[in-house]
Amino acid sequence: MHIKSSIKKLSRFNEFLLVSYGLVLILGVLILGKYTVYFLLGGAVLPILLYISVNNFSNIILFYIIFIPFIQHFSFYAIKAGEFYITPHMIIQFIILLVVFFKFLLTYKTQQNKLNFVDKLIIFLAVSSIFSLIYPYSLPVDHTKRWLLFYTGIFENITFYFVTLYLLRAEKKFTRRLIISITLSSLSALIIAFLELKGLGFNVISIFLSRMIIGFGFHNTNLFGLYSAIIFPLYFYLLINRKYYSIRIPILISFVVLSLLSILCFNRGTFLVMIIELLLLFRIKETRKIIYLFIFVLLIGAIYYHEIILLYIQRFLAGENEATTSAYIDYSALYRIEAWKLGVYLLFSFPFGLGGGGFLYAWDKFGPYSQINLVSPHQLLLSVGVDYGVLTMIIFIAILITSFCYCNIILKTKIASPSIFQFLKISIIGYVFYGITTGGELSHLSGYIAPNNGYTLILFILLAIISYHHKLILDKNEH
Repeated sequence: MHIKSSIKKLSRFNEFLLVSYGLVLILGVLILGKYTVYFLLGGAVLPILLYISVNNFSNIILFYIIFIPFIQHFSFYAIKAGEFYITPHMIIQFIILLVVFFKFLLTYKTQQNKLNFVDKLIIFLAVSSIFSLIYPYSLPVDHTKRWLLFYTGIFENITFYFVTLYLLRAEKKFTRRLIISITLSSLSALIIAFLELKGLGFNVISIFLSRMIIGFGFHNTNLFGLYSAIIFPLYFYLLINRKYYSIRIPILISFVVLSLLSILCFNRGTFLVMIIELLLLFRIKETRKIIYLFIFVLLIGAIYYHEIILLYIQRFLAGENEATTSAYIDYSALYRIEAWKLGVYLLFSFPFGLGGGGFLYAWDKFGPYSQINLVSPHQLLLSVGVDYGVLTMIIFIAILITSFCYCNIILKTKIASPSIFQFLKISIIGYVFYGITTGGELSHLSGYIAPNNGYTLILFILLAIISYHHKLILDKNEH
């Protein structure tokens, strides 16, 4: 009994470290504001983290998820290897993949690891996307960018899906820990926000005018909006679920951080998706008190910052005689519509895809506003189709629809309420709606160096959770 009690306490200690690690670092940066302090704080906790990780490798995955925005922000510090750049993010991903692959080989059991339909679709997604490496080889596209985006957009996301699936099967309570890690990742986004906004003097007007160059770890506010759309509903699940009562304060802080950064990105798609997700969440009775409080605080903030709201409205009403920033944003809707038209045309003209980043080549050649640098169709499904082919786009749509249906199947079984799968459905809806109206890619390349696929990684983690629990139900029904 004494041994069991000690193990239980150690498990709680591990979870406590997982939850508090990000808080310790963020407080160090915000209070003292120095890189040296940040790394000293990180170094003080690092030996403990390494000890825990050696005992349980899954902790490395969880810490990695928490720091995805932070790791990707520093992908600009890359090692040049010929025409390619090897980023810290790519190195970490590759090490994780190798370790889990060897662990998988040692523990694999055929009968217990059969693939379900979504797993097979994801494999088909990888296979179909290979045509985008072969077909555009003779076209004058940026081949370095094409290979880099294939690696980060297809290889990394799909392998991480199966890494997550393996760990879910190997560890009973891994779903719980994954959800905690995903929500706490906004804390490392706050670190990046602090570093990015510090130069602006934390002035709301300056942040508004600089919104195109800040990204809170994703190098673009649009990308942060996609990240926000995926994880926003998960906070409501954690805050209303008594099982997470012991960590409610870090979760609440993380929720406030995400909400604040989602507002500061001044992205209309983000605002629209948050409203849609709140309406969907309102259907869940337990979440209504949180929604009422959220709206109340939002209204107080709107009254206090009424000047920035008027400026934001003016952004969409500005004419040609207004400031350059306003005029540019005013025309952004027109550019986006033209990008969508070209995206549809490219699906028929290049059905096997132009490869990652190929849209820029097509826009320069066929686009009506070649002076405007558009690197993607600014529409998620068109982006997947143009980059990786029509078949890949269809498979990607099938993955999302099937995963949504899996959530419904799981909810029909007798599962305690509230169920995480109610909220995962809303995450999928938010992701798709944001992607269709505002944009997104499987991997976005900032400049020629830093690939950003963290939001897609999080999506594939959620898909793995859905797939795993659906498989559990099938296995249970068979027995």
